[in-house]
Amino acid sequence: MIQPLGPLFKTCVNSGESEVVDMDKDIVLSCGREVKRIREQNTGSLDFTADPVVLARVVIDTRRLNKPMVKIDFSTFIDFFTPTGNTLGAVFDFELRRKCDGIVETLKTYQYIVRMMDGDIESNGFHLRDTFGFTFCDKDMFCHKECCIYTVELLKIDVIGEEIEEEIIIEDSSIRAIAQGICS
Repeated sequence: MIQPLGPLFKTCVNSGESEVVDMDKDIVLSCGREVKRIREQNTGSLDFTADPVVLARVVIDTRRLNKPMVKIDFSTFIDFFTPTGNTLGAVFDFELRRKCDGIVETLKTYQYIVRMMDGDIESNGFHLRDTFGFTFCDKDMFCHKECCIYTVELLKIDVIGEEIEEEIIIEDSSIRAIAQGICS
């Protein structure tokens, strides 16, 4: 149970014992950066699973936090263009990874799907510019890890259709991490 004491303090009650936690010292915010942009034309499907493309990364130092919980926010723009109705859409596979103490773990995989329906193709083709993003809460950091690196990686693009003619751009990726020590 958490009882507010004011804007910078809280009381954590566990098994009948309570402690006052200074919230001002228990939060870490880290802004990451875009690592690579993707621009592909008329390639059909692309498989990067052997060597994923790192789109964005953020480093967060949780050494001073007691049992840290980390929240990751990621977003990017996906631009998909095809001048004909021969391309029916595309499936993008992304992966969120964490590297702590030299150990790399896949935390979650995500899929973004572009589907073209009848009537979507205009005289100059089909063009979609959309954002893709997610929020992930990493609750599995209860051991004392120090600096961790979170990355979002592109694993695969499957373009669907015959006589594929398309242009794909993935750009302006951003990633942020906020970590807070939780009560013991």
